Amino acid sequence: MKWKAPTFTGGCPILTYALFSDYGVSGAPFVEVDNENINNRPYLNTYTVINLVNTGATYNFYLTVTNEVGST
Repeated sequence: MKWKAPTFTGGCPILTYALFSDYGVSGAPFVEVDNENINNRPYLNTYTVINLVNTGATYNFYLTVTNEVGST
């Protein structure tokens, strides 16, 4: 996965990202993906997702970004 940092951060530096996935199970709750390698790395902009084991499944992801003001 690859992303760009937000263009507007409210004047505050980015503190961390978090990536979430449903692991290819429709209706399943989203869980955080590999937080040890994603969290607290404000300059991270790529991540290779591993453990995609549900053949033929559609995986859904979302990414959050956090700074001193909040997260989105």
